[in-house]
Amino acid sequence: MRYGAFVGGLICIALVVVGFAAFARADMVQDWRNPVNYPARVLAVIWNSGRLDANSPMKFGAWTVHFDSETPLVADLTELFGKPLQIGIGNPKAQITLKCSNAIVGERRCVLIFGFNPDRCSLDTYSYFDISVGQADMQLIDIPCPTALDLQR
Repeated sequence: MRYGAFVGGLICIALVVVGFAAFARADMVQDWRNPVNYPARVLAVIWNSGRLDANSPMKFGAWTVHFDSETPLVADLTELFGKPLQIGIGNPKAQITLKCSNAIVGERRCVLIFGFNPDRCSLDTYSYFDISVGQADMQLIDIPCPTALDLQR
């Protein structure tokens, strides 16, 4: 009887721990350059002209950006401070998790690059990307920097 109560107690504790881990907080962060906000998962990228999230693509000139099946991850900026914030590189596998479409060339994988200089942000589209050998064929397109990010932390 005591063994059953012990196992039941362990199961309850495990469910509570899993429950707390599953409910990470989501916030709109306007100071997205501040390393205190990371590591985090990006739920949306917000510009004055629109919003990119799992349900809403964003258009930049001839390119339309979509979230793929998985929400893109943001690198831990405590390790990358001073380097650009890259949205679309799915850690830890370094898979590109954003997709861009263009009426002429079709679909490509892409990454949003947000520099720490407020005026320097870009959309990088890849016709070829192989992290294992460090090779890529990309097109760099300047875009406006976002006004905010919705982050789950």
